[in-house]
Amino acid sequence: MFPVLQVLVQFLKDFYNVFDTRSIEALDVFISKYINSEIYSLAQFANGILDDYNAVKNSLLYPDISNGPIEGINSRIKMKHRRSVGREGLELQASGIRLNINYFLK
Repeated sequence: MFPVLQVLVQFLKDFYNVFDTRSIEALDVFISKYINSEIYSLAQFANGILDDYNAVKNSLLYPDISNGPIEGINSRIKMKHRRSVGREGLELQASGIRLNINYFLK
């Protein structure tokens, strides 16, 4: 097996361990282990976590809090905006109108 694959497998195991244990100490160990990695992408990832340290720490401390519902609403608003400015094409808009009419005729 290639040596870089062994490093990547260990990286993923360590990263999953942080979120499985929800431990701030494991997060600190993970960052310190990979921040000076010879593999640039791993070091860049660890630096990114360090830049957003408070957000990552809070996601470990408060796993029940999520911005998922807000992101869903935001996605629907963007979809409706794209429809209103005609980015989806006339054929797709017409099929959407037909579906909406059929829904209300039931």
